[in-house]
Amino acid sequence: MQAPNYLHPEGLCADARCAYERQRAAVQAVRRSPNYSAVIAGIQAVSTWPRNQTTGEVEMKKTSHEQMEALQLLWTVANGHSGQCRYVAQFLLGLWNGPAYPFDLTNLRALDGELVDACLTVLEMDSCPAAEVHVLLGLPSENFAQLAQDWGIKPVAMGG
Repeated sequence: MQAPNYLHPEGLCADARCAYERQRAAVQAVRRSPNYSAVIAGIQAVSTWPRNQTTGEVEMKKTSHEQMEALQLLWTVANGHSGQCRYVAQFLLGLWNGPAYPFDLTNLRALDGELVDACLTVLEMDSCPAAEVHVLLGLPSENFAQLAQDWGIKPVAMGG
């Protein structure tokens, strides 16, 4: 049996393909970024993801009960009407589709401690996720698009 070719996406399992795509996106970002050292740090972080010692495939993290509770709390708040809801919605949209909905980390300052903790828990979960945030919530992707529309949050123009 021939070992998978980790340089080409066709030879990868789904989990490793996700890691490959993230690495590829990071390399593309290096070519466009004026902040080269920050991008290199991101690439180094990706290369340290846990791998199966036998197959070399990226081992995705399992989502804990605490992480799911934090994600569900954030989804509930994002669909609420308090002053913090829009910031939580922006945070979740950034996890769902970061290139289209970038999140300004200084917006975390507008949240109370419980919500900041929930955001950090979900961010850690999303660093090497078992699934996309909408899938973990059991929601179709359209619910996130509707969340953006409800808050009047427009996607940024994507250059190419």
